[in-house]
Amino acid sequence: MGKPILVLRQNCELEPAQAEFLERFAAGWKGGRLWDTFNDATDIPLAAVRALTNVDGGREDLAPAARARASALAVGKDDGQTGSTARVSFVPLVATVLLDAVALDRPDLQDMIGDLVRSHRVVDHNIGIGINVTREGVSVVPSGGHAGGSPVVFVGSDGSIVCVIDVGGDGNFGFSLVDAGRLSAGIATAGGFALDVWAQIDEREDVQQVAVAVAIPGAQHKVFGTPTNPNSLSMGWGMPPTVLVPDPPIVIRRGEIGGDALSDRLVAEIKRVFADAGALAR
Repeated sequence: MGKPILVLRQNCELEPAQAEFLERFAAGWKGGRLWDTFNDATDIPLAAVRALTNVDGGREDLAPAARARASALAVGKDDGQTGSTARVSFVPLVATVLLDAVALDRPDLQDMIGDLVRSHRVVDHNIGIGINVTREGVSVVPSGGHAGGSPVVFVGSDGSIVCVIDVGGDGNFGFSLVDAGRLSAGIATAGGFALDVWAQIDEREDVQQVAVAVAIPGAQHKVFGTPTNPNSLSMGWGMPPTVLVPDPPIVIRRGEIGGDALSDRLVAEIKRVFADAGALAR
């Protein structure tokens, strides 16, 4: 829906139907600035006012800039990277800096980001990583035998998150394939990573809504899916150099990032672009 939802939960044992309703609308999100509890009807006005007062106004005014940044981060720069990858970007609708000079100077910041990258397996464990901190944010780059590559993870000072995920297929043409399963799993992985990063750097819980985009670079040389003949591959026609979906990026609630619905939608939108260009694997 792209709209903030105020959740007020009564302090009592919920019936099954009530619990299902709460889970559906809260999307797994518990606590935060749009969440409060009450005991009875006399508490509801105070709880509502308290929760709404906690939220900065004007989030809709932040949406255009967040969408534009999500698109730019997803597309990234053409660095000549080989293989089949997707770039997933999440940009919070916030007017504050989440990683200011003090936060960037935290002694544990690099270890925290590195640990989350490893625990979520954003980067394969057989690839070494290095972490660079600048005013713009935190970049995670390949090291060792993979050194010299562009960042595979970026955490911006504004709370934006970018993850580069491997979506290639198997076989001789794996580098020219966009595998639906790996794409879906990668989007979910990036979302879980983003949620855990915000849990560490967003103490005031400013992140409530997020602009989301996914890009497939080098799309003109790729097809979507798995070919029935592993020794033959037919390209489509009219594919753009980079596929970006959605365009413009969608704005969703923070709690929706970890859900299957988001991954399913983004994968379907990418598949549709390839299908319209006749670039589905056969």
